[in-house]
Amino acid sequence: MRMNVTDAWQVEAEEISLGVTDHVFELVDCVDVPAELAAHVQAADTDPERSAVFDEWMAYLSEHDLLLPVEQSCDSQGLLLPWDMRGVRLQTVPLATLSRLHMFFAKCPRHTRALIVHYVFWLVRFERVQRRGTAEWTVNDVVFPKSEVPAFFKPSRLTLRNSAR
Repeated sequence: MRMNVTDAWQVEAEEISLGVTDHVFELVDCVDVPAELAAHVQAADTDPERSAVFDEWMAYLSEHDLLLPVEQSCDSQGLLLPWDMRGVRLQTVPLATLSRLHMFFAKCPRHTRALIVHYVFWLVRFERVQRRGTAEWTVNDVVFPKSEVPAFFKPSRLTLRNSAR
């Protein structure tokens, strides 16, 4: 059975959520923030609720399987692509996921969003390198798990006949 392209996003998102370990977080903490994000770092440093807001939005992204779409919204350095380029990359994302992603982009404070996007980009890439040996990913790279029907979903072999005839 061949699954559709939107299923590929879900399969990869599940693999990412299972593969993110403390080691991956440690690797991400070692990544330097690029100079292009210096103004966002400065704005975040002046924000007294920086840590709480960052943690809240990271939880939102994790709970709604948005790590992969955020990573795919970035260029090769972890910087957010222009909206039209993101649209091309995310055209096969399921609509419910896309709606949640739009909410993140619309509601998250700009300086927090820039830093989270950069953080998530590296988080997903490091996890994928550990799991697959490469950081690159496309929907065509997904290996779909073989689906087995559990025994309790199999149709009954017992046939009842009407003996009242």
